[in-house]
Amino acid sequence: MTTSIPALVVAQGTEAVHVLLVEDNPGDVLLITEALREAGIELLTARRLDDALRVLRTDGVDIVLLDLGLPDSQGIDTLGSVLAATRQPVIVLTGLDDERTGLEAVRLGAEDYLVKGRVDAASLARSVRFGVERSRLRAALAAPLLESAHVGLAVLDAGLRFVYANPAVALITGVPAALHLGRAAADLIPELGDAETGLLSGVLQGAPVRDVEVALGSPSSVTLLVSAEPMRDARGAVVGATLSIADISERRRREEAVASLAESRSHTHAIGELIPYGIWIADGNRRIRYLSPSFLELIGMDMAEAAGDGWMAAIDEPDRERVADAWERAASTSALEAEYSVIGADHRLHTILTRGYAVAEPGSPATSWAGINLDITERKEGERLREALVGVLSHELRTPVTSIYAAIRVLLRGDVPEATQRELLSDVEAESDRLRRLIDDLLILARAEHGAEVDEEPVLLQHLVPRVAADVQRRWPLAKVEVIAEDGLPVAAGDEARVEQVLHNLLSNAAKYAGSGGPITVRVTSEDGCVVVRVIDSGPGIDPDEVGHLFDLFYRSPGLSLAASGSGIGLFVVRQLVQSMRGEVWAANRDDGHTGAEFGFRLQVLADDEA
Repeated sequence: MTTSIPALVVAQGTEAVHVLLVEDNPGDVLLITEALREAGIELLTARRLDDALRVLRTDGVDIVLLDLGLPDSQGIDTLGSVLAATRQPVIVLTGLDDERTGLEAVRLGAEDYLVKGRVDAASLARSVRFGVERSRLRAALAAPLLESAHVGLAVLDAGLRFVYANPAVALITGVPAALHLGRAAADLIPELGDAETGLLSGVLQGAPVRDVEVALGSPSSVTLLVSAEPMRDARGAVVGATLSIADISERRRREEAVASLAESRSHTHAIGELIPYGIWIADGNRRIRYLSPSFLELIGMDMAEAAGDGWMAAIDEPDRERVADAWERAASTSALEAEYSVIGADHRLHTILTRGYAVAEPGSPATSWAGINLDITERKEGERLREALVGVLSHELRTPVTSIYAAIRVLLRGDVPEATQRELLSDVEAESDRLRRLIDDLLILARAEHGAEVDEEPVLLQHLVPRVAADVQRRWPLAKVEVIAEDGLPVAAGDEARVEQVLHNLLSNAAKYAGSGGPITVRVTSEDGCVVVRVIDSGPGIDPDEVGHLFDLFYRSPGLSLAASGSGIGLFVVRQLVQSMRGEVWAANRDDGHTGAEFGFRLQVLADDEA
């Protein structure tokens, strides 16, 4: 006979969990029911094995309390029948105080072996809760990517007992993956040793083990490469370890095996530590319980700060509502995908792709969520770079080429007045110069990622600045460029060609945005061991919110982008060139009460012996 009693209630949460008690002694049923009811737990019961198997086939059960002695089954065979019928955890609760039977039960896959009369209500309730929680953790971690990994991956509890082992571990130990659960690592791989003195003992103290070779047996026929990382809770306490094992027995394939281990570390997202930005685990209400250390380091938080919704404070404010909406949609689809930016501890924006899935029994609400965080910053920047370069090639390069082509077509007619010829040739010269400078900027852009500094050479800015200013004045005849250079300027350290390109970009930028006839002043001074150049215009000035972005690649001010054409790479090139000469750049509004902007840079003074 099967008796249904209301579902189990766990005081620490609101999730409904079903417990099946398989026991034929009415007195024990009553005692166990009352004992668990005091702890807020109620049960389903079955008196016979066949009743229990029927319940397991038809009802949703989260954990089984099993007596080994039933009217229709006795001993370890009873446990084997139940384990064959369910993937849920089983706690053996019997009056048989037999250590050998208990060890055999645990080896077969039982979560625990408890003796009636020697376990109190609190211990029994705790064993039930722990069994359910361990089962859910195993379910969350047993993702397909772990199951298909070529390297052995496992999770160990604080006693170095297996909580999870993938098929690759089973191939190494020769024991089915399911029979690892609950067994000590040292039982299956004696060379790892126990929690007090073995290879992995230091992991429980917080010290990782990385790429240690372990020889099995004597003489050795198998060599393993073992790595292990401590797993910590939100308070920082070590609660277990993640383990990776690679068989590197054949030395001629050592490099391939090590590469396979490094490649497979991507799979260890699901158990915690080894790849940015790793995994995340959330509860059924989608509140974060765990984030990999690499992601916590990225956002500058510890687990206690990031738990729940705390981590969302790191999301760039414009993206927060979109992430919240993605979570709301995930509640109905059981799948989450969101792309957003976080403000890193390095004060830079990083683009993150988050994917996750609900962990739930069929037809039941999610009990938890698990997923991964991927850094796609480089991919997004690469997409922006490609799009912008296409724009530059299709417009910025095409425009001067078209102008040059049109002028030459007119000149080839042969009947063009001399004044018109001079005007067209002047246009060809200006557009050719524009084309040359744009190509120079694109070359700097292509080399920007290398970040190499140049050899320091003497640069006389008091001679270079007037020459470049006169060149810009010819190109922008309506601009009024004035150079004010301090007497006795020292020699700057840098590269004259690069400084010339910086000056051309800054002065052309000022002429472009300062308006027709707007005065441009170039001040060259000596300050604090540096030669300083300031380009001051009388244009509309700078929006304070944009100051931090003006030197970013492809950035163009929304308020000024319609006023003049441009590629958005000129100021980026300025910064790259100045930094390659160990200098600094800046942008600000004028501080003399007039409208306009100031763009400047400083270079170090060349040492006397080098000068």
